[in-house]
Amino acid sequence: MNESEVKRVLSVFADLATPFSVAPKDGRLEVAMVREGESRTYLIDNAGSISAKPSGKRYLNLASLLASEEFVNVREFKATQRRILNGRTPACFIPPEGELSLHGHVAPINLEFDDFKNIIGRQSDSHLSIMLLDGPAGIGKTSLIERIAYERAEPASTAPPILHVVSSGGRLTDLNKALAHATQSLRLQFTFDQVPVLTRLGVIQVAIDGFDELVDPDGYKDAWSALRNFLLEVGSCAPMILSGRDTFFDQQSFEERLASKIRNLSLDHARLRPVSPSSAKTYLKQSGWSDNELKDIESSGWLVEGSYHLRPFFLAQIGGTGGWDSLSKSHSSPQLFLVKQFVLREAGKVNQMVEIDGADAERSLWQFYGLVVDDMASNETDSVDIGFLSVACETAFEPVLNQSDLAKLTAKAGSFGLLESGGSGNIRRFPHSELQNQFLARSLFDELRTADYASNFMRRGRVDIPLIQAFIDQVDEADVESVTTVKGRLDHIISREGYAERLVSNCGGMLISLISRSDLSGVYVGGFSIYDAKIVGVACESKFAGTHISHLDVRSADCKSSDLSGADIVTLTVDASTKFGSFLPGNVKTLQVESNGSVSAFRDPADIAEWIGAHSDEMEDSAASELPLVRYFDRLCRRFMRQHQIRANSDDSAYFLIQDPLWEEIKLIAAGRIVTGTKDSQGPNNQFIRMSRPEALLSPGKGDAESSAIRAHVVKRAKELGAKQ
Repeated sequence: MNESEVKRVLSVFADLATPFSVAPKDGRLEVAMVREGESRTYLIDNAGSISAKPSGKRYLNLASLLASEEFVNVREFKATQRRILNGRTPACFIPPEGELSLHGHVAPINLEFDDFKNIIGRQSDSHLSIMLLDGPAGIGKTSLIERIAYERAEPASTAPPILHVVSSGGRLTDLNKALAHATQSLRLQFTFDQVPVLTRLGVIQVAIDGFDELVDPDGYKDAWSALRNFLLEVGSCAPMILSGRDTFFDQQSFEERLASKIRNLSLDHARLRPVSPSSAKTYLKQSGWSDNELKDIESSGWLVEGSYHLRPFFLAQIGGTGGWDSLSKSHSSPQLFLVKQFVLREAGKVNQMVEIDGADAERSLWQFYGLVVDDMASNETDSVDIGFLSVACETAFEPVLNQSDLAKLTAKAGSFGLLESGGSGNIRRFPHSELQNQFLARSLFDELRTADYASNFMRRGRVDIPLIQAFIDQVDEADVESVTTVKGRLDHIISREGYAERLVSNCGGMLISLISRSDLSGVYVGGFSIYDAKIVGVACESKFAGTHISHLDVRSADCKSSDLSGADIVTLTVDASTKFGSFLPGNVKTLQVESNGSVSAFRDPADIAEWIGAHSDEMEDSAASELPLVRYFDRLCRRFMRQHQIRANSDDSAYFLIQDPLWEEIKLIAAGRIVTGTKDSQGPNNQFIRMSRPEALLSPGKGDAESSAIRAHVVKRAKELGAKQ
């Protein structure tokens, strides 16, 4: 080992402004330095082995010296990392799937976790190696790096530990700051400027995660320059992992930016994709899901090859709910739950990049996505270009960011989560219409709540059943004052612009969806035609007059308070739990009855009238059905049909139901069907309440004596309470 190489390696570890020398002595090189305030001497022989003074210890080479307690203390590094990553147990890890393109190989191969580990573990003395790891948001890039870091931190592992460089915990705009943050957050015994030496000698291995977040006001120019300089300083090493979203690397032209400018660069590329349905089921089973629950989620269409539900981030959210029944009913909308979780995650990333309050980041992100879906909907397309994303980003975040931070975020607009490549490098689209509908529904609701005008989409587009369902999700979560405001705005637009047929139809469909809020004052729907409409839960007091509806979906809805006699309905969709009041639908051309996943159609007027009559108030004492306790009981049952459990805190939109004084009556009468408990979750109040088979309590079957007895008891008690008033 020559004198200049030794000086290059060890000089960066000497205390600042202290003497450092390397000189030949008795056939060896003698290094004199001050480290941590202590004078030290190291003698290096021709074979590279080292004797240390004053400790008297011997080391095989420079790498083992730097890994020792006298310098980096790799053992303590691993112990610290292991404590931090202790939650990354095998059961929490979703093995990655995707494609692996290796340097010098023409065709890509399937990515296997063990193969990936072996490839990034190969040390090279002749060239610089990079493993480019990319994929869409939530695909599992960070968890893959964390899993490898966890395994490397095991005491038995002989591989170098992973220095996981991320932008969490600070507003990082360049690579050196990111490296410094990574070393400081773990309280390691080395600094950012020592990382290249340690990487070159194989003492540590670097993974730069979320490179697209290392942005500056002028874009990524400084980040690419810093990365090139860092790589040139490293020289040769085991593969360095460079992770980011595929939209970023596609947009930034990685080959042009970096690969073509470093001669000895060996580039491997791993692109992650959603896991397979079989892998997803294995993970969910490990998370405690039963075989029946796996069949339910599979039959729901959520575990379809390539679905966004199969991305590890979403899969982890799904798995954490405890089962399909809990997922589908614990939240008023599973789709909205997943979207909200993702926006919260993205807001955290924005908060790490720029100076912004977390609530402002979340609110601005919703506005950003709203502007994007509004543009898509208005132009009747499912994609936008990056130029528009930059404008949308600037519009949404300008009120809460300074100009420098706004420029940073705008430069990243093309790689925001859930907006993915649409075939062209400059085009972005959502991976599924469900996501697009959730963002559009929120945007429409907010628009109606705050402005007395209709968007271009409302005038030209079509509000169909999937979008109405997403709109109902927003209505369900909003306070009654906001819903009342939206109702007033819809009424005003319909009366003011009755000549605009498409606009009136869309507004009418959204107006009918408000009927799903039982605590809303009367809704009147009359004098116009509507394409699609839907009611869920317990309908509020409402009246239809001279209304033509092409399709009305009232599955699982209690429409006893809704006067449907003035509605002319082409297709009415119902199920066994649908109930009507005294004023039945007047003219129904086709009745679609859903049962156990299949649909039967009735077109004969007599058959239609018979089915509707059998599910009307006439089948039960109509006077009793209007008693407060019975109405409350029915609302409660329908809520539990939609929402598997109610959390006993105000964060749950159904919390108001169990605050009603009548709840104590129902608890006594239906005690055998009501379950209370606690969940293992954070927060001061994690109590939940469930109701067993609420659909049977609404409409007891002939052989269901228990449900019939409970319902009869509720009616009896309701009459007793009524007599006392």
